[in-house]
Amino acid sequence: MPVISISLPEKLINKMDKYIKLHGFISRSELIRKALRDVLTEEEIRDKEIVLAVLVILVKREHAEGENKILKLIHRYRTLIMNFSHIQEEDGCIEIILCKGIKKDVSELVLEIRRLRGKIIIKELILPYSFET
Repeated sequence: MPVISISLPEKLINKMDKYIKLHGFISRSELIRKALRDVLTEEEIRDKEIVLAVLVILVKREHAEGENKILKLIHRYRTLIMNFSHIQEEDGCIEIILCKGIKKDVSELVLEIRRLRGKIIIKELILPYSFET
């Protein structure tokens, strides 16, 4: 297997090492290979392909207008949304959205949420909607 060299800040290396121990990876290389596979697999999904997506959004309590903007987006993209959960926490809210649709449309929804100003954090998982292995 070819060897490549990368430079990383010490803080990131420390986080990697903790992650490796916590999640049972054998080496830094194994973790980096997995991360690259995940990114490249998601990138390979064509824009017109049907995907399944889970969006997890954290909205800080002091950014209540963010919740309203997310709700407007949910209504606008209702044809993509299979399920929506709103969970209230002490420090804010957790929004969980399950989508199924054309990748281009799902990516557009993710982009719209990312563009919202304020204390919003989003993490998405996008998979090809196929039961083939």
